[in-house]
Amino acid sequence: VAAVVQTEDRPWVRVWLPSRAVAGVTAAARAEVSVEGLDRRLAGRLEDVAREPEFTPHYALTERESAHLVYRARIVLTDAPADLRPGLPARVKLILPRRAASDG
Repeated sequence: VAAVVQTEDRPWVRVWLPSRAVAGVTAAARAEVSVEGLDRRLAGRLEDVAREPEFTPHYALTERESAHLVYRARIVLTDAPADLRPGLPARVKLILPRRAASDG
């Protein structure tokens, strides 16, 4: 998932979740965030997912996702360094719980 780091009172990352991933996402899901220029992954948690989908923003396009609807979401960084700058590109990996075989 493509993302951009924002900093206000606390650092967070804006992400766009593919519509096929939204059904499996729960509030406070854990995330691993790789920020360009940092040599370690940052921990994060999902704070908010939009209720309505939108088209993929032009600056978050990948070839595969360019024609799909996405949901804007916010990932709060729980261990960001104090000097993290806004606007840095980042990639986010959501840590989703494994589904049991009986879940279908």
